[in-house]
Amino acid sequence: MRILVLNYQVDEFMGSVATKNYECDTSALKEIIQNMICGQWKAEQARSADKQNGVCGPAPSSSSSPKGSNNIVPTLQSFVTHVARHRHVQNATLSGNAFLRNELLKFLLAHIAQIEDNVRLRHQQPCSTTTIFLQHRSSYYERARTTAADNTSCPYSVVFFSCLLSALIGVECFPSAHAKRYNDYDSIARDKAEQNLSSVNFPDGNYRIFYCTTHSVHISQLLHSIWTTIGEALEHLEAMGPEGTTLYNTFFHDAEPNKIKDVLSRIAAGDNIAFRGRFQPPLIICEDSSVPAVARSAAHAACQRDPGAQALWGEDTHGIFLCQKYLQNKRVIPNEKQCVGWNRLSTGMLLGETQWTILFHELVHLYLGVPSLVPEVRNIFEVQELGSEHAVINPASYGFFLANIKAGCKKFRPKASLRAHGRLLSDNSTFDIDEPAQDYLIRNETAKNCGEVCLWGVT
Repeated sequence: MRILVLNYQVDEFMGSVATKNYECDTSALKEIIQNMICGQWKAEQARSADKQNGVCGPAPSSSSSPKGSNNIVPTLQSFVTHVARHRHVQNATLSGNAFLRNELLKFLLAHIAQIEDNVRLRHQQPCSTTTIFLQHRSSYYERARTTAADNTSCPYSVVFFSCLLSALIGVECFPSAHAKRYNDYDSIARDKAEQNLSSVNFPDGNYRIFYCTTHSVHISQLLHSIWTTIGEALEHLEAMGPEGTTLYNTFFHDAEPNKIKDVLSRIAAGDNIAFRGRFQPPLIICEDSSVPAVARSAAHAACQRDPGAQALWGEDTHGIFLCQKYLQNKRVIPNEKQCVGWNRLSTGMLLGETQWTILFHELVHLYLGVPSLVPEVRNIFEVQELGSEHAVINPASYGFFLANIKAGCKKFRPKASLRAHGRLLSDNSTFDIDEPAQDYLIRNETAKNCGEVCLWGVT
Protein backbone atom coordinates (compact mmCIF):
# COMPACT_ATOMS: atom_id res chain seq x y z
CA MET A 1 0.00 0.00 0.00
CA ARG A 2 2.85 2.36 0.82
CA ILE A 3 4.35 2.03 -2.65
CA LEU A 4 1.02 3.04 -4.22
CA VAL A 5 0.90 6.20 -2.10
CA LEU A 6 4.48 7.01 -3.07
CA ASN A 7 3.63 6.52 -6.74
CA TYR A 8 0.77 9.01 -6.48
CA GLN A 9 3.11 11.50 -4.80
CA VAL A 10 5.80 11.04 -7.44
CA ASP A 11 3.23 11.50 -10.19
CA GLU A 12 2.14 14.79 -8.63
CA PHE A 13 5.74 15.86 -8.03
CA MET A 14 6.80 15.21 -11.64
CA GLY A 15 3.70 16.94 -12.98
CA SER A 16 4.20 20.06 -10.89
CA VAL A 17 7.66 20.71 -9.42
CA ALA A 18 9.68 18.90 -12.08
CA THR A 19 7.62 20.40 -14.91
CA LYS A 20 7.99 23.90 -13.51
CA ASN A 21 11.79 23.60 -13.30
CA TYR A 22 12.60 21.53 -16.36
CA GLU A 23 9.95 21.76 -19.06
CA CYS A 24 12.35 23.85 -21.14
CA ASP A 25 15.36 21.66 -20.36
CA THR A 26 14.17 18.06 -20.07
CA SER A 27 17.59 16.71 -21.12
CA ALA A 28 19.02 18.03 -17.83
CA LEU A 29 16.27 16.23 -15.91
CA LYS A 30 17.00 13.02 -17.80
CA GLU A 31 20.66 13.41 -16.90
CA ILE A 32 19.87 13.75 -13.21
CA ILE A 33 17.59 10.71 -13.15
CA GLN A 34 19.84 8.50 -15.24
CA ASN A 35 22.85 9.36 -13.11
CA MET A 36 20.79 8.75 -9.97
CA ILE A 37 19.77 5.22 -11.02
CA CYS A 38 22.25 3.90 -13.56
CA GLY A 39 25.31 5.58 -12.12
CA GLN A 40 24.63 4.16 -8.68
CA TRP A 41 23.98 0.73 -10.13
CA LYS A 42 27.30 0.78 -11.97
CA ALA A 43 29.18 1.61 -8.83
CA GLU A 44 27.41 -1.14 -6.86
CA GLN A 45 27.73 -3.93 -9.41
CA ALA A 46 31.21 -3.17 -10.76
CA ARG A 47 29.83 -2.00 -14.08
CA SER A 48 28.31 -5.41 -14.71
CA ALA A 49 24.67 -4.67 -15.30
CA ASP A 50 23.87 -1.37 -16.94
CA LYS A 51 23.09 -2.13 -20.58
CA GLN A 52 21.33 -5.45 -20.23
CA ASN A 53 17.99 -4.19 -21.47
CA GLY A 54 19.31 -1.18 -23.35
CA VAL A 55 17.85 1.21 -20.79
CA CYS A 56 20.75 2.27 -18.62
CA GLY A 57 23.30 3.76 -20.96
CA PRO A 58 26.60 5.33 -19.92
CA ALA A 59 26.05 7.19 -16.69
CA PRO A 60 26.52 10.96 -16.86
CA SER A 61 29.28 12.43 -14.77
CA SER A 62 28.28 12.84 -11.16
CA SER A 63 30.13 16.15 -11.13
CA SER A 64 27.54 17.75 -13.38
CA SER A 65 24.89 19.75 -11.57
CA PRO A 66 22.30 21.22 -13.97
CA LYS A 67 20.81 24.54 -13.07
CA GLY A 68 17.90 24.21 -10.68
CA SER A 69 18.63 20.55 -9.90
CA ASN A 70 18.89 21.27 -6.18
CA ASN A 71 15.14 21.89 -6.18
CA ILE A 72 14.29 18.27 -6.97
CA VAL A 73 17.37 16.09 -6.41
CA PRO A 74 16.80 15.41 -2.67
CA THR A 75 13.17 14.41 -3.22
CA LEU A 76 13.87 12.17 -6.21
CA GLN A 77 16.90 10.66 -4.48
CA SER A 78 14.79 9.76 -1.45
CA PHE A 79 12.25 8.03 -3.66
CA VAL A 80 14.87 6.13 -5.70
CA THR A 81 16.70 5.07 -2.54
CA HIS A 82 13.52 3.85 -0.89
CA VAL A 83 12.67 1.67 -3.88
CA ALA A 84 16.05 0.49 -5.14
CA ARG A 85 17.70 0.06 -1.75
CA HIS A 86 14.75 -1.29 0.20
CA ARG A 87 16.07 -3.88 2.64
CA HIS A 88 14.07 -6.69 1.06
CA VAL A 89 15.05 -5.61 -2.44
CA GLN A 90 18.70 -5.83 -1.38
CA ASN A 91 18.10 -9.46 -0.39
CA ALA A 92 16.42 -10.32 -3.69
CA THR A 93 18.26 -11.78 -6.66
CA LEU A 94 20.74 -9.66 -8.58
CA SER A 95 18.74 -10.04 -11.78
CA GLY A 96 15.64 -8.87 -9.90
CA ASN A 97 17.57 -5.85 -8.63
CA ALA A 98 18.74 -4.92 -12.11
CA PHE A 99 15.28 -5.45 -13.61
CA LEU A 100 13.74 -3.24 -10.92
CA ARG A 101 16.18 -0.40 -11.59
CA ASN A 102 15.52 -0.59 -15.32
CA GLU A 103 11.76 -0.46 -14.77
CA LEU A 104 12.14 2.36 -12.24
CA LEU A 105 14.16 4.33 -14.76
CA LYS A 106 11.54 3.77 -17.45
CA PHE A 107 8.84 4.93 -15.02
CA LEU A 108 10.58 8.26 -14.38
CA LEU A 109 11.62 8.75 -18.01
CA ALA A 110 7.99 8.19 -19.04
CA HIS A 111 7.06 11.19 -16.91
CA ILE A 112 9.66 13.25 -18.74
CA ALA A 113 8.24 12.11 -22.08
CA GLN A 114 4.83 13.23 -20.81
CA ILE A 115 6.25 16.66 -19.92
CA GLU A 116 7.74 17.00 -23.41
CA ASP A 117 4.47 16.00 -25.08
CA ASN A 118 2.53 18.44 -22.89
CA VAL A 119 4.79 21.27 -24.09
CA ARG A 120 4.22 20.25 -27.72
CA LEU A 121 0.46 20.15 -27.19
CA ARG A 122 0.40 23.63 -25.65
CA HIS A 123 2.19 25.03 -28.67
CA GLN A 124 -0.63 23.91 -30.94
CA GLN A 125 -3.30 26.51 -31.67
CA PRO A 126 -6.13 26.37 -30.80
CA CYS A 127 -5.80 24.03 -27.79
CA SER A 128 -8.84 22.35 -26.22
CA THR A 129 -9.78 19.03 -24.70
CA THR A 130 -10.54 17.66 -28.17
CA THR A 131 -7.44 19.03 -29.94
CA ILE A 132 -5.82 16.47 -32.20
CA PHE A 133 -2.18 16.04 -31.18
CA LEU A 134 -0.19 16.65 -34.36
CA GLN A 135 3.38 16.38 -33.07
CA HIS A 136 3.21 12.82 -31.82
CA ARG A 137 6.36 10.72 -31.92
CA SER A 138 4.53 7.41 -32.38
CA SER A 139 1.09 5.93 -32.92
CA TYR A 140 -1.41 5.83 -30.07
CA TYR A 141 -1.01 2.04 -29.98
CA GLU A 142 2.74 2.40 -29.48
CA ARG A 143 2.29 5.10 -26.84
CA ALA A 144 -0.30 3.07 -24.93
CA ARG A 145 2.01 0.09 -24.50
CA THR A 146 5.21 2.08 -23.78
CA THR A 147 5.17 5.63 -22.40
CA ALA A 148 1.59 5.58 -21.12
CA ALA A 149 1.98 2.12 -19.58
CA ASP A 150 5.27 2.98 -17.85
CA ASN A 151 3.78 6.26 -16.65
CA THR A 152 1.13 4.40 -14.64
CA SER A 153 3.85 2.93 -12.37
CA CYS A 154 2.28 -0.53 -12.68
CA PRO A 155 5.21 -2.26 -14.48
CA TYR A 156 7.87 -1.17 -12.00
CA SER A 157 5.56 -1.77 -9.02
CA VAL A 158 4.98 -5.37 -10.08
CA VAL A 159 8.75 -5.89 -10.31
CA PHE A 160 9.18 -4.24 -6.89
CA PHE A 161 6.59 -6.61 -5.44
CA SER A 162 8.28 -9.63 -7.06
CA CYS A 163 11.62 -8.56 -5.50
CA LEU A 164 9.99 -8.51 -2.06
CA LEU A 165 8.58 -11.99 -2.61
CA SER A 166 11.88 -13.24 -4.01
CA ALA A 167 13.68 -12.08 -0.85
CA LEU A 168 11.16 -13.87 1.35
CA ILE A 169 10.99 -17.24 -0.44
CA GLY A 170 14.57 -17.34 -1.73
CA VAL A 171 13.89 -17.90 -5.45
CA GLU A 172 12.79 -15.82 -8.41
CA CYS A 173 9.01 -15.54 -8.47
CA PHE A 174 8.55 -15.36 -12.21
CA PRO A 175 11.39 -17.27 -13.91
CA SER A 176 11.85 -16.69 -17.62
CA ALA A 177 10.78 -19.10 -20.34
CA HIS A 178 13.38 -20.91 -22.41
CA ALA A 179 11.60 -22.30 -25.46
CA LYS A 180 13.08 -19.65 -27.73
CA ARG A 181 16.61 -20.33 -26.45
CA TYR A 182 16.24 -24.07 -27.08
CA ASN A 183 15.12 -23.32 -30.63
CA ASP A 184 18.06 -20.99 -31.21
CA TYR A 185 20.60 -23.49 -29.90
CA ASP A 186 19.44 -25.89 -32.59
CA SER A 187 20.40 -23.36 -35.28
CA ILE A 188 23.51 -21.83 -33.71
CA ALA A 189 25.81 -22.73 -36.63
CA ARG A 190 23.42 -21.29 -39.22
CA ASP A 191 22.82 -18.12 -37.21
CA LYS A 192 26.55 -17.55 -36.87
CA ALA A 193 27.12 -18.04 -40.60
CA GLU A 194 24.27 -15.69 -41.46
CA GLN A 195 25.08 -13.30 -38.58
CA ASN A 196 21.54 -13.57 -37.22
CA LEU A 197 20.91 -12.14 -33.77
CA SER A 198 19.33 -14.78 -31.51
CA SER A 199 18.68 -15.46 -27.85
CA VAL A 200 22.10 -17.15 -27.68
CA ASN A 201 23.60 -13.64 -27.88
CA PHE A 202 21.89 -12.64 -24.64
CA PRO A 203 22.78 -13.90 -21.15
CA ASP A 204 19.72 -15.70 -19.85
CA GLY A 205 19.78 -14.88 -16.19
CA ASN A 206 17.87 -17.92 -14.93
CA TYR A 207 20.67 -18.94 -12.57
CA ARG A 208 20.32 -17.59 -9.03
CA ILE A 209 23.44 -16.79 -7.01
CA PHE A 210 23.01 -16.57 -3.25
CA TYR A 211 25.28 -15.51 -0.38
CA CYS A 212 28.29 -14.94 -2.65
CA THR A 213 28.63 -11.21 -1.80
CA THR A 214 31.72 -9.86 -3.58
CA HIS A 215 32.14 -13.09 -5.56
CA SER A 216 28.76 -12.76 -7.31
CA VAL A 217 29.96 -10.71 -10.29
CA HIS A 218 32.97 -12.99 -10.78
CA ILE A 219 30.78 -16.10 -10.77
CA SER A 220 28.44 -14.39 -13.23
CA GLN A 221 31.39 -13.76 -15.52
CA LEU A 222 32.44 -17.39 -15.28
CA LEU A 223 28.91 -18.47 -16.20
CA HIS A 224 28.88 -16.14 -19.18
CA SER A 225 32.21 -17.55 -20.32
CA ILE A 226 30.86 -21.09 -19.92
CA TRP A 227 27.81 -20.20 -22.03
CA THR A 228 30.06 -18.76 -24.74
CA THR A 229 32.15 -21.92 -24.83
CA ILE A 230 29.04 -24.13 -24.87
CA GLY A 231 28.08 -22.26 -28.03
CA GLU A 232 31.47 -23.18 -29.54
CA ALA A 233 31.03 -26.79 -28.41
CA LEU A 234 27.61 -27.01 -30.05
CA GLU A 235 29.10 -25.66 -33.25
CA HIS A 236 31.82 -28.29 -32.98
CA LEU A 237 29.22 -31.03 -32.61
CA GLU A 238 27.12 -29.68 -35.47
CA ALA A 239 30.09 -29.52 -37.84
CA MET A 240 31.60 -32.95 -37.16
CA GLY A 241 30.80 -35.89 -39.37
CA PRO A 242 29.86 -39.49 -38.47
CA GLU A 243 33.51 -40.30 -37.76
CA GLY A 244 33.61 -37.66 -35.02
CA THR A 245 36.67 -35.55 -34.20
CA THR A 246 39.83 -36.24 -32.23
CA LEU A 247 38.56 -34.16 -29.32
CA TYR A 248 35.10 -35.74 -29.28
CA ASN A 249 36.39 -39.27 -29.66
CA THR A 250 38.90 -38.77 -26.85
CA PHE A 251 36.19 -38.16 -24.27
CA PHE A 252 32.96 -39.59 -25.74
CA HIS A 253 34.15 -42.12 -28.33
CA ASP A 254 31.19 -43.28 -30.43
CA ALA A 255 28.46 -41.87 -28.15
CA GLU A 256 25.40 -40.30 -29.78
CA PRO A 257 26.22 -36.54 -30.07
CA ASN A 258 22.60 -35.54 -29.42
CA LYS A 259 22.94 -36.76 -25.83
CA ILE A 260 25.80 -34.34 -25.24
CA LYS A 261 23.98 -31.55 -27.08
CA ASP A 262 20.95 -31.97 -24.86
CA VAL A 263 22.94 -31.62 -21.64
CA LEU A 264 24.91 -28.63 -22.93
CA SER A 265 21.78 -26.89 -24.18
CA ARG A 266 19.99 -27.33 -20.85
CA ILE A 267 22.95 -25.88 -18.96
CA ALA A 268 23.19 -22.92 -21.33
CA ALA A 269 19.47 -22.25 -21.02
CA GLY A 270 19.51 -22.55 -17.24
CA ASP A 271 16.53 -24.87 -17.51
CA ASN A 272 14.27 -25.05 -14.46
CA ILE A 273 14.66 -28.23 -12.41
CA ALA A 274 11.93 -30.37 -10.85
CA PHE A 275 12.16 -30.02 -7.08
CA ARG A 276 9.51 -31.05 -4.54
CA GLY A 277 6.72 -31.06 -7.07
CA ARG A 278 7.61 -27.70 -8.63
CA PHE A 279 9.99 -26.49 -11.32
CA GLN A 280 12.64 -24.26 -9.75
CA PRO A 281 15.50 -22.21 -11.24
CA PRO A 282 19.04 -23.55 -10.70
CA LEU A 283 20.77 -22.14 -7.61
CA ILE A 284 24.42 -21.40 -6.94
CA ILE A 285 25.07 -20.96 -3.23
CA CYS A 286 28.36 -19.88 -1.68
CA GLU A 287 29.63 -21.09 1.66
CA ASP A 288 29.16 -18.15 4.02
CA SER A 289 29.07 -19.29 7.64
CA SER A 290 27.78 -15.87 8.74
CA VAL A 291 24.42 -16.80 7.19
CA PRO A 292 22.54 -19.00 9.71
CA ALA A 293 20.81 -21.07 7.04
CA VAL A 294 24.14 -21.82 5.36
CA ALA A 295 25.92 -22.55 8.65
CA ARG A 296 23.26 -25.14 9.51
CA SER A 297 23.28 -26.80 6.09
CA ALA A 298 24.59 -30.27 5.32
CA ALA A 299 26.60 -28.78 2.46
CA HIS A 300 28.52 -26.51 4.83
CA ALA A 301 29.22 -29.49 7.09
CA ALA A 302 30.48 -31.45 4.07
CA CYS A 303 32.84 -28.64 3.09
CA GLN A 304 34.19 -28.57 6.63
CA ARG A 305 34.67 -32.35 6.79
CA ASP A 306 36.62 -32.50 3.55
CA PRO A 307 39.33 -29.79 3.34
CA GLY A 308 39.81 -30.61 -0.34
CA ALA A 309 36.15 -30.13 -1.31
CA GLN A 310 35.56 -27.22 -3.68
CA ALA A 311 32.00 -27.65 -4.88
CA LEU A 312 29.09 -29.97 -4.12
CA TRP A 313 25.90 -31.11 -5.73
CA GLY A 314 23.21 -32.82 -3.71
CA GLU A 315 21.00 -35.42 -5.33
CA ASP A 316 17.37 -34.34 -5.65
CA THR A 317 18.25 -30.66 -5.26
CA HIS A 318 18.12 -27.80 -7.73
CA GLY A 319 21.40 -26.16 -6.75
CA ILE A 320 25.13 -26.46 -6.29
CA PHE A 321 27.21 -25.34 -3.31
CA LEU A 322 30.59 -23.60 -3.65
CA CYS A 323 32.94 -24.19 -0.71
CA GLN A 324 35.42 -21.60 0.54
CA LYS A 325 38.24 -23.58 -1.07
CA TYR A 326 36.58 -22.97 -4.44
CA LEU A 327 36.32 -19.24 -3.82
CA GLN A 328 40.03 -19.19 -2.90
CA ASN A 329 41.11 -21.23 -5.92
CA LYS A 330 43.74 -19.29 -7.89
CA ARG A 331 43.29 -21.35 -11.03
CA VAL A 332 40.49 -19.48 -12.72
CA ILE A 333 40.09 -20.23 -16.42
CA PRO A 334 41.45 -23.14 -18.53
CA ASN A 335 44.41 -21.98 -20.59
CA GLU A 336 46.84 -23.38 -23.12
CA LYS A 337 49.58 -23.89 -20.52
CA GLN A 338 47.41 -26.58 -18.96
CA CYS A 339 46.94 -28.44 -22.25
CA VAL A 340 48.42 -31.82 -23.06
CA GLY A 341 51.81 -31.33 -24.69
CA TRP A 342 52.56 -27.85 -23.33
CA ASN A 343 55.66 -29.35 -21.77
CA ARG A 344 56.96 -32.87 -21.33
CA LEU A 345 54.96 -33.45 -18.14
CA SER A 346 51.68 -31.86 -19.19
CA THR A 347 48.82 -34.32 -18.76
CA GLY A 348 45.85 -31.99 -19.13
CA MET A 349 44.79 -32.79 -15.56
CA LEU A 350 44.96 -29.14 -14.48
CA LEU A 351 42.25 -28.25 -16.99
CA GLY A 352 39.84 -29.88 -14.58
CA GLU A 353 41.08 -27.94 -11.55
CA THR A 354 40.08 -24.40 -12.54
CA GLN A 355 37.12 -22.51 -11.06
CA TRP A 356 35.63 -22.42 -14.54
CA THR A 357 35.74 -26.19 -15.07
CA ILE A 358 34.66 -27.07 -11.53
CA LEU A 359 31.61 -24.82 -11.86
CA PHE A 360 30.69 -26.37 -15.21
CA HIS A 361 31.36 -29.86 -13.81
CA GLU A 362 28.81 -29.31 -11.02
CA LEU A 363 26.28 -27.91 -13.48
CA VAL A 364 26.60 -31.15 -15.46
CA HIS A 365 25.85 -33.03 -12.23
CA LEU A 366 22.83 -30.80 -11.74
CA TYR A 367 21.39 -31.50 -15.18
CA LEU A 368 22.36 -35.16 -15.44
CA GLY A 369 20.84 -35.75 -12.02
CA VAL A 370 20.36 -39.39 -11.01
CA PRO A 371 21.82 -40.84 -14.26
CA SER A 372 25.30 -39.58 -13.26
CA LEU A 373 27.93 -42.31 -13.21
CA VAL A 374 28.48 -43.73 -9.70
CA PRO A 375 31.22 -43.72 -8.62
CA GLU A 376 32.27 -40.79 -10.74
CA VAL A 377 35.54 -41.04 -12.68
CA ARG A 378 37.66 -37.88 -12.39
CA ASN A 379 41.22 -38.82 -13.32
CA ILE A 380 41.87 -37.74 -16.90
CA PHE A 381 43.54 -41.04 -17.80
CA GLU A 382 40.59 -43.06 -16.52
CA VAL A 383 38.10 -40.62 -18.05
CA GLN A 384 39.58 -41.24 -21.49
CA GLU A 385 39.36 -45.00 -20.98
CA LEU A 386 35.61 -44.97 -20.21
CA GLY A 387 33.27 -46.58 -22.68
CA SER A 388 30.85 -44.29 -24.50
CA GLU A 389 27.83 -45.48 -22.45
CA HIS A 390 29.61 -44.40 -19.26
CA ALA A 391 31.23 -41.26 -20.68
CA VAL A 392 27.87 -39.63 -21.45
CA ILE A 393 26.83 -39.89 -17.79
CA ASN A 394 30.21 -38.92 -16.30
CA PRO A 395 30.43 -35.18 -15.50
CA ALA A 396 34.24 -35.11 -15.71
CA SER A 397 34.03 -36.26 -19.35
CA TYR A 398 31.99 -33.16 -20.15
CA GLY A 399 34.32 -31.01 -18.04
CA PHE A 400 37.50 -32.03 -19.84
CA PHE A 401 35.76 -31.85 -23.23
CA LEU A 402 34.62 -28.25 -22.72
CA ALA A 403 37.82 -27.15 -20.94
CA ASN A 404 39.91 -28.31 -23.90
CA ILE A 405 37.77 -26.18 -26.19
CA LYS A 406 38.07 -23.20 -23.85
CA ALA A 407 41.86 -23.50 -23.61
CA GLY A 408 42.25 -24.00 -27.36
CA CYS A 409 44.14 -27.27 -26.87
CA LYS A 410 45.40 -29.14 -29.94
CA LYS A 411 46.42 -32.38 -28.23
CA PHE A 412 44.17 -34.33 -25.90
CA ARG A 413 45.88 -37.60 -25.00
CA PRO A 414 48.99 -37.54 -22.78
CA LYS A 415 52.03 -39.46 -24.01
CA ALA A 416 51.99 -43.20 -23.37
CA SER A 417 54.78 -42.88 -20.80
CA LEU A 418 52.71 -40.36 -18.81
CA ARG A 419 49.56 -42.42 -19.09
CA ALA A 420 51.42 -45.45 -17.76
CA HIS A 421 52.49 -43.50 -14.70
CA GLY A 422 49.52 -41.18 -14.51
CA ARG A 423 48.45 -42.19 -11.04
CA LEU A 424 51.91 -41.33 -9.71
CA LEU A 425 51.92 -37.82 -11.12
CA SER A 426 50.80 -35.04 -8.81
CA ASP A 427 49.19 -31.84 -10.04
CA ASN A 428 52.28 -29.95 -8.86
CA SER A 429 54.45 -31.87 -11.30
CA THR A 430 52.59 -30.28 -14.18
CA PHE A 431 53.48 -26.79 -15.31
CA ASP A 432 50.92 -24.35 -13.97
CA ILE A 433 50.41 -20.73 -14.89
CA ASP A 434 51.40 -18.23 -12.22
CA GLU A 435 48.91 -16.14 -10.26
CA PRO A 436 49.60 -12.74 -11.93
CA ALA A 437 49.05 -14.36 -15.31
CA GLN A 438 45.75 -15.84 -14.07
CA ASP A 439 44.63 -12.37 -13.02
CA TYR A 440 45.52 -11.11 -16.48
CA LEU A 441 43.55 -13.97 -18.02
CA ILE A 442 40.37 -13.22 -16.12
CA ARG A 443 40.60 -9.54 -17.01
CA ASN A 444 41.10 -10.43 -20.67
CA GLU A 445 38.27 -12.93 -20.43
CA THR A 446 35.95 -10.27 -19.06
CA ALA A 447 36.94 -7.75 -21.72
CA LYS A 448 36.59 -10.27 -24.54
CA ASN A 449 33.22 -11.67 -23.54
CA CYS A 450 31.57 -8.65 -22.02
CA GLY A 451 33.25 -5.51 -23.33
CA GLU A 452 32.56 -2.86 -20.74
CA VAL A 453 29.39 -4.59 -19.62
CA CYS A 454 29.34 -8.04 -18.05
CA LEU A 455 26.58 -10.42 -17.27
CA TRP A 456 23.96 -9.22 -14.79
CA GLY A 457 21.10 -11.62 -15.62
CA VAL A 458 22.68 -14.19 -13.40
CA THR A 459 21.92 -13.34 -9.84
